[in-house]
Amino acid sequence: TTTCSLVTSVNEIPFDKYFTIYPNPTTGQLNINTNLQSFDISIFNSTGQLIKKIYINSISALFDISDLPTGLYLIQLTENGNQIYKQTIIRQ
Repeated sequence: TTTCSLVTSVNEIPFDKYFTIYPNPTTGQLNINTNLQSFDISIFNSTGQLIKKIYINSISALFDISDLPTGLYLIQLTENGNQIYKQTIIRQ
C-alpha cells in the first residue's frame, strides 16, 4: 500500500522579516538579531520538549543556553503566536 499526501500550503518567512542567529555551534551564548521589535524565543530538545521560552522586546538579544547539555536543539521564534522562524542549533 502506498500513501500519498498533498501539500496545499507552505509557511514562508515574509521578506520583511530578517533574522540572524549565531554562533552555531555555540558553547552557550546565542546572538539574535532581527528587525522585529518583540518576539518569543523557544528552545526545544531533540524529542520536541519545550526547554526554555523567553520574551524579547528588542531587535537584538543574547540568549543564554549554557545551562543546557550538549546536543541538537531547535530554536523557534514566534510573533503574536505565529511561528515566523526556526533553526537547528548545536550546543557544544
